[in-house]
Amino acid sequence: MRFTNHCYSEAFDPNRHSPDDPAIQDGARRRVFAPERYALSLHLPALIRSLVNPGTRVHETAARRNWMYAVAMEMPEANTRYQIFFDLRRTVPDRRRFQDLDMVVESAYPAEPARAAPNVLGRVNFLLLAGNVYLGQKTSTRR
Repeated sequence: MRFTNHCYSEAFDPNRHSPDDPAIQDGARRRVFAPERYALSLHLPALIRSLVNPGTRVHETAARRNWMYAVAMEMPEANTRYQIFFDLRRTVPDRRRFQDLDMVVESAYPAEPARAAPNVLGRVNFLLLAGNVYLGQKTSTRR
């Protein structure tokens, strides 16, 4: 499992951030450190491990290239959902003696009332998804 800087940074917004804020370059895009995202990211290893609990479901995103796991978390401001977006692929043959699947957590952040809810297509049991990815079978959800 790997994490991108989107788990602890946010897009630079000139209305909310100072030009002097330390920059995190993400390709050509400027990002800045986000203390709330960073604090929540410390929970990511345990939350990812919990995906194997029976009945845990993840949502297919409309982009059909990644998945979302939303979990209710107590946060200082209010109780809300922590949205975790990830990609899951079969490990390349050279590394299969160490692991079977590669997971990249592409982004994770609390749901914001002002922001539109993620566009999801359907949901699937995480263990079924992992098995299908490993076997190279269809992973899309029912709509």
